[in-house]
Amino acid sequence: MKTGSCISAKGSVVMAGVLTILGSAIAAPKPAHAIALLAGEAVSVQSTFGANDEGWTSIGFPQPSAINNPATPSRTNAVTYVPNGGPTGAGDGFLRVNELQAEQQAGATGGLDYYHAPSRFLGNQLASLGHRLVWNSRANQAYLDRNADVVISDGTLVLAGNASAFAQSATAWSEQAITFFADSIDLTWTIAASTIDGGFAVGTVAASAAQLETVLSNLTDLLIGIDASGKSDMDFDNPTLTRAVPEPSLPALLLLGAFGLGIARRIPRLPGRD
Repeated sequence: MKTGSCISAKGSVVMAGVLTILGSAIAAPKPAHAIALLAGEAVSVQSTFGANDEGWTSIGFPQPSAINNPATPSRTNAVTYVPNGGPTGAGDGFLRVNELQAEQQAGATGGLDYYHAPSRFLGNQLASLGHRLVWNSRANQAYLDRNADVVISDGTLVLAGNASAFAQSATAWSEQAITFFADSIDLTWTIAASTIDGGFAVGTVAASAAQLETVLSNLTDLLIGIDASGKSDMDFDNPTLTRAVPEPSLPALLLLGAFGLGIARRIPRLPGRD
């Protein structure tokens, strides 16, 4: 009995360890900052700006203009890394672009500006199809919704979309999100249109599911819009592409099965039982 108890105890410890490993393999990655994930949603790629700008830049387009090419902006804006004051407060870094300074730097008047994603947000992002792009934003003056909130391109096709319930006055940090879902009724994603303000506008022709899938499979540009009255500071934090929570991996399941079988073989049988 003593031997069996020891083996059972050891088996329990081993099993607990296996379950811990398996739980770690199954658990969705958790965001480091203020982004709230939905049920069944995990982080695919994220920038939290803990120490620097992580490769994000800012670009602008002239006013007025025909439809632009995201790969050929008319100006590159200065981006300031701010180490404190993000959505969670002290120690939470974020990025800032001042629209007036951006235009003066380029010798331009008007136009619209965007934050431009680095390479790790580009390429094949089909895992985010049906899921979201989420970010935090803040402006020190009222937000003007003249600009497409998000622009994506594969180098040929340019799609524009508006975040759900984008805050029109965002002097405090707020969370914005857009779903990568083709919707011909709400026009979540459209073929990008030109705007008299420069940059990109949400158009009237809905993007098809096939078009959205094509662009997400080969992203060359991902832009998040900046547009506020009074040439204000436009602050930006925690851009996140989400995906589905991954299923348990086959190696993890096999590992669990092997440990369970090994433990079962080590438990002594009682006398008189087969």
